Amino acid sequence: MLIKVTDVNVEGLGYGKAYDNYVLQSNSDPNLACWASDYMNNDTAGIYHPYVEIGRHFCGVTGVLEQYTAERDGIDYDYYQLLTRSTADFVIDQTADFDGDCDVDWVDFGLFAQYWLQTGCGEPDLCSGADFGIDEPDGIVWMADLWEFSRHWLAGK
Repeated sequence: MLIKVTDVNVEGLGYGKAYDNYVLQSNSDPNLACWASDYMNNDTAGIYHPYVEIGRHFCGVTGVLEQYTAERDGIDYDYYQLLTRSTADFVIDQTADFDGDCDVDWVDFGLFAQYWLQTGCGEPDLCSGADFGIDEPDGIVWMADLWEFSRHWLAGK
């Protein structure tokens, strides 16, 4: 079964019999967490995907839900884990998410609209990110930026 957990942080490494699991802790409910592993991930060079580090925030992590059961050296193992498949399974940020809540919705549109037709959007702020353009920022928040914003509309949770 393919599942997605949203708005999580990496809270611990080194779990499971092979020490290849890590904990994804929910930011919305401190009582919710899950184990994850990257051994099915084609983009992993070591035990963990390069994105996985203590404290890393993910807007979403998708993977295959696996139940692991075994008995080894008198210890019974029985747990579920989320197995990522590629780098695409990790969502770090949502483009056009101006309020940082991992989705692109009306609140983000309101923040974007505050900069509508503003010129002089230079580095490093780029009008709080509203000038992202189709290929690159051009110093004004206009139709190209609205088009790019609309490509990400309702992305996220």
